[in-house]
Amino acid sequence: MKTQSIWRPGAATCAGSRHRTEKSPCQDAARARSSRGRSWALVTDGRGSSAHSQHGAKDAAKDFDYAVRGVESQLVHCLDNPAESFVEHLSKWRIISEILVAALVNSQRRTAEIHGRPVADFEYTLAAVVIGKHYGAVLQIGDSCIALVKADRSRLALLPDRGEYDNETHFVENSGTPFAHLRVDLFPAEDVTAAFCFTDGLSSKWVDNRTHETAGGIAQIAENLARGEWNHGHIEAYIRHEFWSATSDDDRGLAYLFVERRSQNQRVQPYAK
Repeated sequence: MKTQSIWRPGAATCAGSRHRTEKSPCQDAARARSSRGRSWALVTDGRGSSAHSQHGAKDAAKDFDYAVRGVESQLVHCLDNPAESFVEHLSKWRIISEILVAALVNSQRRTAEIHGRPVADFEYTLAAVVIGKHYGAVLQIGDSCIALVKADRSRLALLPDRGEYDNETHFVENSGTPFAHLRVDLFPAEDVTAAFCFTDGLSSKWVDNRTHETAGGIAQIAENLARGEWNHGHIEAYIRHEFWSATSDDDRGLAYLFVERRSQNQRVQPYAK
């Protein structure tokens, strides 16, 4: 993309059926921003075995904004100015990603101090996308996903990160090797018209566990948003719909960016409940 002002952000979360039944808080968090030439979206999913991980997930989603602003000068060289080879830019993005994760680990420690509990109680998975003028960049820890959309097709930016067993994943954690499970990549920004970061509660229907192909509905949602046929109310209603409970009782978190294409005199269709 030549400019960043055309990217539109959005984010929504919904407690899964298990947490609604238990009257427990949603442990997913989502956030997206687009301002001053920098656009990003992020989801975090608190560790399900901890009754307090939603605090870590929510604080991380909030503090990522500060972390991104803190590395803006590095992002300009990495994502906006294609002066070096792709490999060199990817290497820069890896360093920036480690800085961002380190900032989130520090935030995690502060959250633990505030609540007077072990840091492990506030661990979460992480998936984020940051868009520049020339490159877009992704970072991921755990089984949350990032789908990139071009025209009528979508694909995963990175495969879901799982451990040795099917039900095992990795988390942002306060350990001696906080970057051990961090995975990153770059892509040409002009090749993408939308990006969706989403937690495993959505991947139950959006990602084929065997082939890792993404559902066609992701690209259709991007098209609906780009043309102004959907607004944020439609997104919230979609992720809250009961059909998700047929395949997963997990919480659902979604953060997204899309390139708006509707004409200036076209109005967004209102969401009717």
